[in-house]
Amino acid sequence: MYPHRELSDLGARKAALRVEIAHLRTECEVAAAVVTRPLVLADKAIAWARSLSPLAVIASLPLGAIARVALERGVAGSRMKFLGPLVKWAPVVFTAVRGLQGR
Repeated sequence: MYPHRELSDLGARKAALRVEIAHLRTECEVAAAVVTRPLVLADKAIAWARSLSPLAVIASLPLGAIARVALERGVAGSRMKFLGPLVKWAPVVFTAVRGLQGR
């Protein structure tokens, strides 16, 4: 069927492809770990927040309202101006995420 030399060349190419695929898989694994690091931190923060007692959450509401007003008005300084819109839209985002989790 095939000459011995062609089979040897095909075998060598197959081995090289396997090495290349293994290398690319390792690169993908590293890239995925870097990309998902913020998601892991957010997941840990959500788990921590859920572990708080309901009374602690209720007690923190006035403090959160005061901080929100301060950040929206820019009281925290001009460097922190980006936090105002973040605090303003965070409840909408969290509600949307919570709604998607229920599916």
